[in-house]
Amino acid sequence: MRRTTIIQRTGGTAASSIVVQDPAIALRRFRSIPRSTARKIAWVGDSTTLSLFTMSVGGFPFILGNGVTEWSYKKLSKPGMPFYNIAHGNFGSSGQTALNFINNNVPGANLSDIVAYAPDLIVFSYGINDVRLGLTSKDQLKTYITQAINNIRSSIPNADIILRMPNYNLL
Repeated sequence: MRRTTIIQRTGGTAASSIVVQDPAIALRRFRSIPRSTARKIAWVGDSTTLSLFTMSVGGFPFILGNGVTEWSYKKLSKPGMPFYNIAHGNFGSSGQTALNFINNNVPGANLSDIVAYAPDLIVFSYGINDVRLGLTSKDQLKTYITQAINNIRSSIPNADIILRMPNYNLL
């Protein structure tokens, strides 16, 4: 099992803490996987995750900035380059909430789908719809995200997990 860090807001309790890893540690570990080995990233979340893939070439370049072109992405994906042998699984679904994810109510992006993909790294981003729809308080959202991360952790114990905006600032 991967080493974890507990991120806790002031006044929170251990039960409401989110168990995640320092993103730098997770990324270093992912980068330490030999490039000759196929590496997988699962992008899990709502439309903010889905948009990463629809607004860019192959998903990942949008993270680096709009200046990354299809040509440069293909060049960076060649043997010996940073994106070589990395597969990106898009488990983003528009309009979905953290509660839907916990209840396995996200067609094509449920926990079982992510487990079947067997990622080395998971970038998790739920929360914007929970708050936008006004159906979830910050405390409830923290509980839902904590439960989702713990469910992922117990099902895929060797995968590193990174929380991506917008959810962190909502907590």
